[in-house]
Amino acid sequence: MVPSQVWLIARLGHRLDELVRSLKAAFTFTSECRVLLLTGESYRVLDLQPGDFEFAASELDWVQQIRATTGLEVSSLLEAVHILTSKRGSCPVVLLDENAKEDWSWAAPLANPVVCLGVHEDFEEETMAIRAAAPTHAAQLGPVALHSSACLHLLSSVRLGDAGAPLSPVRPMVVQKDSAPRAVSARSFRRALPRRQSIRFFLHLDDSPFSETTRTEVHQAIVAACLVSKSVYDDRDTRLCLVWPSKSGLRCVMVDRSLMDLAKGRLVPAEGPVIAALKLKVETDEKSVGECLCDLQAESRRLSLGQPAVVRVSVGEPSSWPKWQVQAGWPSDPMIMLFLQWQGDLPIPETTSIHVPAGAAAKAIITLQHWHNLGVLPATLTPRPRMEGEKGDTEVLKIIEECEQIRPERGRDVCLDMAIPFRGRVAGRVRMGHVLFADCGVKVMCKEQRLGASFHVVVGELRVGDTLHCRGYPGYEYKGHPAIFATEILAIEPTCTEGLQPSDSILFRDESILVVEKPAGKLAWEDNRHRHERGTALRVDAEHLLCAPEAEVSGPAVYTMTRQESPSHCLLEYFILVAGRPAGVSSCRAALRPARGKPKQDAETQLDTLWEGEDCSLLRASVRGPETKSQVCRHLHLLGFPVWGDRRFGNQRANLRSRAVFGLARPWCHLGRLEIFGSFGGLRVETLPPPDLLRVLHAVGGDWQFQSKVQRLPPVMVLSHFENGLGVAYYVTNRDKAEKLQEQEGSDATSKLSC
Repeated sequence: MVPSQVWLIARLGHRLDELVRSLKAAFTFTSECRVLLLTGESYRVLDLQPGDFEFAASELDWVQQIRATTGLEVSSLLEAVHILTSKRGSCPVVLLDENAKEDWSWAAPLANPVVCLGVHEDFEEETMAIRAAAPTHAAQLGPVALHSSACLHLLSSVRLGDAGAPLSPVRPMVVQKDSAPRAVSARSFRRALPRRQSIRFFLHLDDSPFSETTRTEVHQAIVAACLVSKSVYDDRDTRLCLVWPSKSGLRCVMVDRSLMDLAKGRLVPAEGPVIAALKLKVETDEKSVGECLCDLQAESRRLSLGQPAVVRVSVGEPSSWPKWQVQAGWPSDPMIMLFLQWQGDLPIPETTSIHVPAGAAAKAIITLQHWHNLGVLPATLTPRPRMEGEKGDTEVLKIIEECEQIRPERGRDVCLDMAIPFRGRVAGRVRMGHVLFADCGVKVMCKEQRLGASFHVVVGELRVGDTLHCRGYPGYEYKGHPAIFATEILAIEPTCTEGLQPSDSILFRDESILVVEKPAGKLAWEDNRHRHERGTALRVDAEHLLCAPEAEVSGPAVYTMTRQESPSHCLLEYFILVAGRPAGVSSCRAALRPARGKPKQDAETQLDTLWEGEDCSLLRASVRGPETKSQVCRHLHLLGFPVWGDRRFGNQRANLRSRAVFGLARPWCHLGRLEIFGSFGGLRVETLPPPDLLRVLHAVGGDWQFQSKVQRLPPVMVLSHFENGLGVAYYVTNRDKAEKLQEQEGSDATSKLSC
């Protein structure tokens, strides 16, 4: 699908470097690009053509030419939109939106549409005006939110056909936010990001990366490989190796997102700052191609299983592009090495080749990363063999217990002579990952003497919640517990990090109220501070937030369609896993400060013990009325029973155990029950804890029957049950009993006096 026209919405003074890259991408398949430029209180509509930038040598020259271009300037947005859409022709307008209901990442029903894009920012008001002025389509371009220049590059790889269903976003639902001051850092954020197969690009240059002929190509390639998908994947997943000839042979340097740390201040992906940071990188990390390949092969043995796939990338017709076959990329899959613009033999034996659309190196890199996100690249280059005949946890346990050839011996490992394939989900780690055990208690003994190089892949890649595919001998370990002595690691299947779909997260909805299941790490309401931080707040079709748990706590969030007064009654019940055994503790009434510098306020938390283990307990904490920020966690901290995984008010030993052994990177706290009454009526909501919390509870031996239901209560119950803070129904029920008791006591006293 090649657009006939391109419209760009941009703001003067904000990320003009992205506007320049978008113009360069648009001029590859169209001779005219219209720009709606927001300049403070006015709007300018620019008609730009490739000839306008004939003498522009650098990105700065492009920016100066854009500023100097005279266009129609109006003060009204409607007038600007009318001018923008006046040369639309007969082609419909396509708005590429990550929240659209159709996905055009592989096939689209239109041939030559007009494509409208907002450059780097959200232009909701301008987009709505364009939708009202012209017939439009809204579509996604894959599961990753991309900049406008990347979207334009991808349009050349889209085929004609039926549009697909929206793909699940790659960005994770769970973000470690507000649980500790350091938890908002990039390192903590990437802990929750999905893992995928490692990919390496090798770009062959005709000259030094700083020469005038290759400077622009190098800048665009670095942005396409490392900076376009910012905050989507881990640093090690995608790297770019720049290779150029020299007197001593081929020299190279490996670039990833750590290049941003070399720039002074915040690195804007403009040509000048990126090239300046690259010069610092070359001064310290330049090496020969042979040394770089040796380092990559050692890294491949440490990160993945099997030999890396060495692929030559060349330009081809659409008929030679990869077919639609999808395979999820696992972190243990072999590394993919892609060689671009390479003439002659590759420096390492070639295994296969792939064809991409014609264009610059940056276009090929973005297209290949896009195919990687869709799962097309892993299915084409590194197809995974079928794993048949694998035994599950219970099957292995049954084999071990029913086998009469082996019996547990104290202080000695015993096992069968027959190796079996095994598949199990990891519930915990012991001895820094050397020994792993699955849900039913069968341990997998992963020792370096047996596994060899695969041992380092297990230690570095296997996480709690992943599914381990291996082969080994069943038996008993030296303590007498059933175990499998692994001899070969087949694959590591990562746990699913995708969040709930919007339709699945809605618990209840009517004409006045909306109840949504809020995952941990999400904000219940998006204010001005988090307006442009996509993925950190829920997007709901409601006007007012009535009640919701805090960001790091999961549970139901209640919204109303119109603004309401504060509820007259509110009861919150949390399920919490704490360290220790709080026997005899039923409540805490310590006063708390709502914020730093504020006076203390009264706060009360009622506690009920639901289950007790050896070193942890499951509690139900109830709060009536308004809740102080982090009230439950702060009260439990004062009582000496910190919440598991709470890095702000928790205990270091409990947090280390919850994270290192059971993989819990957030507080074990869930809002399980919510009762709220107000002018809208009453509502009672009960929800189940999320799977990651239940997995940890089962791993420590805990068991409790949680309930899930939503009950809408009529407004009359608010008046009949609650008045001036007293339960009227309870009062009416017991009034007659109290009067009879007083009469009986009075008669007894009278009889005693008479005697």
